[in-house]
Amino acid sequence: MEEFSEWFRNELNKRDWSQADMARISDMKSSHISRLINGDRNPGKKTCRQIARAFKIPQQEVFIHAGQIDPPHNYDPEINRIIHKISELKPEYRIEVEDLIDVKLKRQKQPVPMDGRVKVRTGKTPVLNG
Repeated sequence: MEEFSEWFRNELNKRDWSQADMARISDMKSSHISRLINGDRNPGKKTCRQIARAFKIPQQEVFIHAGQIDPPHNYDPEINRIIHKISELKPEYRIEVEDLIDVKLKRQKQPVPMDGRVKVRTGKTPVLNG
């Protein structure tokens, strides 16, 4: 696993955030962020929570990268982030997301026609030509 400082720097770069942006969004001092980026300091629990809140990612992910907890068996950060985002939705939107997942899973199981085209019926689930 990559060092926390490298992971942290990459997450900032993904968002095109400066250290000042992170300080403002996370309510941390710029000097503290600089020490984290340079690898001079490892984050504590409070800092991990601040980072997770600022990045809008699961706290577990930050704690794992900080070396404070071991990743669970079969841990997948991408799935963990999706679950985290879904958990922040209103219940009625969660149902829509679940319906979309069901459509994608159903479609994934269907064979793809040789021409690769998909026939879409307005207001209904996409179906394959054939």
